[in-house]
Amino acid sequence: MNDKFDNWNKLKQKLQNKEIISFKQGEIYFMSVGQNIGYEIYGKKELYLRPVLVYRKLSKQTFVGIPLSSKEKDGTYFFTFRYTNKTLSTALLNQIRVFDIKRHAYYDGRIKLSDLKQIEIKLLDLLKVTSQKGKFGHSSKKLPKDNGSISKDNNNVKDKQNE
Repeated sequence: MNDKFDNWNKLKQKLQNKEIISFKQGEIYFMSVGQNIGYEIYGKKELYLRPVLVYRKLSKQTFVGIPLSSKEKDGTYFFTFRYTNKTLSTALLNQIRVFDIKRHAYYDGRIKLSDLKQIEIKLLDLLKVTSQKGKFGHSSKKLPKDNGSISKDNNNVKDKQNE
């Protein structure tokens, strides 16, 4: 198992020097996702590759990406679609994160706009803050009224020097 992490670290150092390419929202690239821990999504084979959907471009180099799987999955955290005639993919919404385009290996296709809109709806539902009584955060106390700022005065921030 340690060999996988060591090999991934060596590859990551090479990827850091890779050129930036132009990319757009809705495109799908095979990316060197890496060898990650626990239930975090990881890539396969020597380049640790996995297809990733460019969900939202953040800069000329970074984007919010959604890793894809060739296995069909049902549920709140998944959306299955086809982006080519032959390719059935499931967007793993619970694995969304920021990617650097330097991780790209190759372009593999584009998602239909209607499918991208369906993913947006599912993501908005997934990212909703739930506020069940006693289940918000670590306290059942009422939250202070949000005045748009965080300050020491309303105890939303603890003074690190006094801890």
